[in-house]
Amino acid sequence: MDDLQRLVAIEHIRRAKTRYWNGMDFRDPALLRSAFADGPVVLDYRGRPDGPIEGNHFTRAEDCVEWLARVLAPYASSHQGHSVEVDFLSDDEALATWSFSDNFWFKGEDEALILPSLGREYHSWGHYFDRYVRVPQGGWVIAATRFQPIHIDRP
Repeated sequence: MDDLQRLVAIEHIRRAKTRYWNGMDFRDPALLRSAFADGPVVLDYRGRPDGPIEGNHFTRAEDCVEWLARVLAPYASSHQGHSVEVDFLSDDEALATWSFSDNFWFKGEDEALILPSLGREYHSWGHYFDRYVRVPQGGWVIAATRFQPIHIDRP
């Protein structure tokens, strides 16, 4: 892969992660699903600053999208990705580390839908550790992601 191909691939990778975050923020399951590879994926949301929690680990994109749609339904959210580093393992596979921040605000009417892990407000900062693969159509998609916050505020 030459330098120009590498830059184009990085842009496709950035767009895949943007579809992921926008899919969550816009509550658009189809957009969120489009960010992931078909077939087996590894989606790991167990990370916490004080150690991993149980559950929230998926090997099918459809299960993850369904879970996120259910969990996020009563919340408004905003995700920002920063400072990505991309390392290519081959012409068809790359690893990326993203700095991120996210915010969630409960907007639902049924207080029973407030998740203990998010509360009424949730702000976190940390990293995503991703693996991307090239698809035959020429773009790139997420084959694995691991969410690892380094700090969480629940005002």
